[in-house]
Amino acid sequence: MFTGSSIIALGVGFAKYNIAKIYRLLKHADGRIETFRPVKNEHGQYVLADRAVRDQHNLAANQVFVVDEASLIARIRQGFACRMQGDISGQRNLISPDSITIEE
Repeated sequence: MFTGSSIIALGVGFAKYNIAKIYRLLKHADGRIETFRPVKNEHGQYVLADRAVRDQHNLAANQVFVVDEASLIARIRQGFACRMQGDISGQRNLISPDSITIEE
């Protein structure tokens, strides 16, 4: 049983017991570094897309929705792109798995 009050940083904020930090860094021309982090949709799910279908990956039929970080990490490692939001621009982009850093 966990009795401490330790909080671990996760790419989407702070929460107890999270297992990883998930992010993408983007350097802007002016030298600023923007951090993109996984973002949940209006249903509380992370959105991933299968890039294997190329031009069709943005269609809902080719997207995968997961609710927890462990499933998110597993899908990214399987090659799924992840919907992430930048902390400077606020943009929500589909980020390729090879551009995503996972720290455990």
